Amino acid sequence: MDKTNEIELVEEHELLLKEIGGIQESYNQPEPSLTNNQNFLFIKSECSLGIGGWDDYYEEMCKEENKTVIDYKDFICFGQEANGDVTLYDKNTKEVMLFAHDHCFDNVEFLDNQPEYTFHRINGINTFVDYVESLATEWTNEIG
Repeated sequence: MDKTNEIELVEEHELLLKEIGGIQESYNQPEPSLTNNQNFLFIKSECSLGIGGWDDYYEEMCKEENKTVIDYKDFICFGQEANGDVTLYDKNTKEVMLFAHDHCFDNVEFLDNQPEYTFHRINGINTFVDYVESLATEWTNEIG
């Protein structure tokens, strides 16, 4: 895990930080919520390259299940759950994924041709902008 303030975030992430900043320790939102049980979301100083230290676990799972290892060197971890699961985007495509090692959610699907309890797609979310807009909708619905 390469955590540095020198990570080049996508333009949309930089804009979000400029306008509202990040989220530190967000717990106990109504289920389901993108912000539930998060150590952080969006905070540049907490962002890192890669899959948050899950490299050995992921590579072992791929080996055991004879799956191809995804090249995740350009993935930016922009959120981390209390259990260590990480939310990432590919800085080239802006595609969002969840790397969850220990449980399944109702709002995600396992990524095709990958071991279970590794990479997931979040239903209805393809890109970083989709993620932020979904989060904003959750907040609006909670307030409204």
